[in-house]
Amino acid sequence: MTDYVNNYLEETSLAAGATSLTLALPDGEFLLTLADSKTEATRWEIVNAVVASGVATLTRAQEGTTDQTWPIGSVIYCSLTAGAIAGFGGGGGGSDTGWLTVPLETGVDYGPEYRNLNGVVYLRGYVYAYQSGFGSPIATLPEGSRPSNTMWLDITINGTRRYRIYVGDDGGIFISPQLNGQDDYFGFDFISFPAG
Repeated sequence: MTDYVNNYLEETSLAAGATSLTLALPDGEFLLTLADSKTEATRWEIVNAVVASGVATLTRAQEGTTDQTWPIGSVIYCSLTAGAIAGFGGGGGGSDTGWLTVPLETGVDYGPEYRNLNGVVYLRGYVYAYQSGFGSPIATLPEGSRPSNTMWLDITINGTRRYRIYVGDDGGIFISPQLNGQDDYFGFDFISFPAG
């Protein structure tokens, strides 16, 4: 786990390839940035620093930066990086599947798409469901993109027909009529949940 400290910045110098540096930080693991100036930086390097008793063991050139020489007058500081921000997402650790088709059950021609963005699953699209298929799964979400518990959402169409859309913890997506059910279109654009 990465630690953070507010308002940390100190002057430093560091040779290319060096993996140890004395720092005024508490014990912990930090993602730090080196820069060639406190106020007018022109180059940077991100490093992972494991600090124990004021001495940091460095892993250089993180997040696509390069291992460089940092002359006297350079600074090292703690701030958010793109990689750190991406890591704040739940479950997925900064991951994004993009929009994918939910694997459909036999006899279902088209159905919703899903996206797992940082551990939150979003559904979109629609399906035309037949009464004969009510209660059977129309599609099944893959592992890692399922809710931890079965969830459902009640919907009303044209003020007269009520249905329940289930998303099971096994990934199955079902439609169940509640009142005046008939063959109908069902939209999924309003459904999202944390991946379980």
